[in-house]
Formats: sequence, C-alpha cells, structure tokens
Amino acid sequence: MTPEHLHLALNHFPIIGIACAIFPILVGIIFKSKSTLVVGLVIAAVCGWTTLLVMSTGEEASERYEEGVIRPFLDANVGAVLETHEERAETWSKAIYAAAALATIGLGLTLWKFEFGRMASVVVALACMCAVSAAVWIADSGGKIRRVDFRDTALAGQTSPAATTKKVEKDD
Repeated sequence: MTPEHLHLALNHFPIIGIACAIFPILVGIIFKSKSTLVVGLVIAAVCGWTTLLVMSTGEEASERYEEGVIRPFLDANVGAVLETHEERAETWSKAIYAAAALATIGLGLTLWKFEFGRMASVVVALACMCAVSAAVWIADSGGKIRRVDFRDTALAGQTSPAATTKKVEKDD
C-alpha cells in the first residue's frame, strides 16, 4: 500500500464522516438525547482527527511526486493541480481540525454535564458544516490530479476534453 493509495482511501473519512455526524448531533440537540448526541460527537471527532493521517499520507505522496517516483503515472500538466490541492489542504484543513477539536470538547462537556454539552454542540454542528465545505473544496482539487477531464482550463493549463469537443463541433 503506497502513500497515494492510503491518501485516497483515508480522505473520505473527514468528508463523509463529519457530514454524517451532523445529523445525530442535531437530533441529539433537538430531542435532548444524550446517547444520540454522544454518537454524533464521537463520529465527528474520530473522522475529523483522521485528517492528520490524510495530511501525512498526502505529504508523502507529494514527496514521491517530487522525487519522480509517481511522475510517470501523471500527465505533464499536473504540477499546477498538485500545487492548488496542497495549498487548499494546508489552508482549509484547519477548519476540519477545529471541528474535530470542538467535537472532542463537546463530547467531554456532554459526558460531564449534558446541558453544557448540548449547548456547545450547536457550535460543533456549525463547525462541522464549515469543515465539510472545506473538505469538499480540498477534495475538488484533489480529484483533478488524476482526472484531466475534471480540470478547468485555468487550473490545468490546458483545454479539457469537453472544451476540445466544443471547439471541434464549432469548426464543423
């Protein structure tokens, strides 16, 4: 299992896990259900903290690209896409870490005094929504690394197959 494979396998946990955690967090808040709230907070915390592994494996994959190990498997215009993905990850992963930290604190408060945890979980739910948005923004650029057809011309430095098709159709 290479760092690239691990990165691709793990990167779904923060996005999908935190998105799924929002529902039990909200249900726990609204219906004053401690067990439901705890489940949501645990999911948000665990999935949010997997970002540490996602970032680590992404950095290893980036280093392998710079060393030329995985370069033959990528197209010549991937450099700008990789740079965009790395910049987004470094900047926006902070939102995911914040959601994980708040979920961890919220979990502690919920286990200590439910009403404190319930109130804090409103902030956790909002942080999770921001974290999911950030994760999707990061993943958008990550998906473009191997999928040339997902790239827009400004990001990729080349025309996409769709743009080429439209140009050919216009010439006919």
